[in-house]
Amino acid sequence: LNRGMAYLEQGKLEKAGEDIKKALDSFPNQYQTNYGMAKYYEKKGDKKKAVEYYKKSLQIAKESRFVGKHIQNSIEDMENKIRTLQQK
Repeated sequence: LNRGMAYLEQGKLEKAGEDIKKALDSFPNQYQTNYGMAKYYEKKGDKKKAVEYYKKSLQIAKESRFVGKHIQNSIEDMENKIRTLQQK
């Protein structure tokens, strides 16, 4: 996932997609992998898919028994992203 996110930041969408998808296949119920996929689709311009993965990531994060400050910040970020993408 980390390498995929680095590719995403570098604008290497094809490589980013491959790595993030592999991480998601291995860890489908982690909010981080779904968040990574949401970021990938957002960069690709696929708002519908981005919102779908932000919502899934948000749901997983909210259900986590270990909601620390960093997860709470991620939850707030995802809620804002969903609102923004749905308004466009």
